[in-house]
Amino acid sequence: VLSEKDRINFIRKAFVLIDLHGKLLIADREFIGKEWFSHLLAFELNFVIRLRKGMYRKPIEDSGYSYEELEMKATRKGYSQAIFTVCGQKYRIEMWRSDNKGEPIIYLITNVLNKKRIGKQYAKRWKIEYCRFGGPI
Repeated sequence: VLSEKDRINFIRKAFVLIDLHGKLLIADREFIGKEWFSHLLAFELNFVIRLRKGMYRKPIEDSGYSYEELEMKATRKGYSQAIFTVCGQKYRIEMWRSDNKGEPIIYLITNVLNKKRIGKQYAKRWKIEYCRFGGPI
């Protein structure tokens, strides 16, 4: 797993080779961090990244949402979402019901605010990984 600094350098090098402005980065739970997110935003790169349960709970609740109610809605209806702010930047959390009994909810963060259910793109990533490697790598 790359350190936050290594990930930032990797994206910087990728931008030299490919125009990634406005593209969508889909990543798993290891690819998180405030500095990482701020660099993705500076590069004008959209992202959908899986979170661990409870991450960003305080800023979500500070934005007027109940974390537990969002989880209950995701469990009941299959999906819930909320927009919240960290360091002046708005993000959306999407919670998706999962068939995995060990992890009944998938938590995603995105900077894409104008398209609901952007987390469906994360599901594509998961399917590719599962087909290629027979399960999570």
